Amino acid sequence: MKKYVTENGREHGLINSLQNSSEDNDFKHFSPEHKAKMVALKKEEGKIKKVTYLHKDGVGNFLAKPYCHFAGEPLQQYLFLHGYEYEVPLGLINEVNAIKPIVRSDVLDANGMPTINDKKSDPLHRFVSMSF
Repeated sequence: MKKYVTENGREHGLINSLQNSSEDNDFKHFSPEHKAKMVALKKEEGKIKKVTYLHKDGVGNFLAKPYCHFAGEPLQQYLFLHGYEYEVPLGLINEVNAIKPIVRSDVLDANGMPTINDKKSDPLHRFVSMSF
């Protein structure tokens, strides 16, 4: 993977990779039909895509994120800075883009108790690309 460093020397992108203590089990405990789907999923999520990281609050904000999706894969530690472009696995992109915080409504019922009217808010972290 490519090394990224800001003008003032701050390392970002993939900053650390550790060997996984669990072995790659090659999905041997799955049924043949599910094994084929998991192998295809692993191949798809392993594709490297070029994306830009955006933080909802803008410049100066970041996301520190560990990533390891399948058994036997290395444990990777990432640091993403707002507005920078990165080359990362599709599985990581999907994982980050799926995080949508849930917020409670401020609506009160007739007794003054908050109603349980939860909704998903805009994501705090996201990856964007023109070539998905």
